[in-house]
Amino acid sequence: MVEELDCKAWQKDDRFGEIGIARDVRGGAIALGSGGHALPALEGPGCATYAVVSEIAKDVLHYRAEAERSSSTPFWECFRAVRSYLSACISLVDAFLNRLAWYVLQERSAALSPAELKTLNEFRRKKLHEKVDALFPIANGRAFPRATSAGWASFDRLKGWRNSYIHVNEPGFAFEVESAVAWLNECRVGVGGLLHEMNAHLGVHPHPSVLAVKHAPLARFVEAPFWPAQDSTPSTSPAITVSQSGKA
Repeated sequence: MVEELDCKAWQKDDRFGEIGIARDVRGGAIALGSGGHALPALEGPGCATYAVVSEIAKDVLHYRAEAERSSSTPFWECFRAVRSYLSACISLVDAFLNRLAWYVLQERSAALSPAELKTLNEFRRKKLHEKVDALFPIANGRAFPRATSAGWASFDRLKGWRNSYIHVNEPGFAFEVESAVAWLNECRVGVGGLLHEMNAHLGVHPHPSVLAVKHAPLARFVEAPFWPAQDSTPSTSPAITVSQSGKA
């Protein structure tokens, strides 16, 4: 019921909406478009969507759950899921900003100054913090307060962890499950919480998928003898568990 109310509130505030299609057979091409933009046509089985924020939010929760599911020894699958989760966290914020910039450009291009038009047309080339600083004054006339934002500080930590695994500057990897638990919980403030702050700054209700990330159940580390001293058989006990009672 709460999610249904959130969805209605979001639909009331979001002027752009969401649309998606899927097909399971070959045939004539099916094209999907929104606001003067067209996606590549589907000529065979596949899907297309403009619901980029909700889709990537689902990725965050999917890989988070996969990290829990695969957190018994020897931890390689858990590590893979955590890397994918960290990437999805950064992609979600980036997708939100890029979506907003594109629709602002389409909706208000005639009223924008040459400098604002240049900023939005070159938006995708900017670093994330530059996107935030440039977009909000154009979108609603007020800069987003990154310096005092708890969500941005948390997001910055996530980005640092993501970068250490995605921009591989060292010849090896090291991964500890107990450290990963903190990363899995950081999305609550650093992604869901940050996007909630940004939506509030714009005066709109966040998408229900954003709130699902913000209120994701807490993960915790389970102390267990994963590799018994006298036995070489790996433990099947998960090192990470998620408790529904941990919802905020």
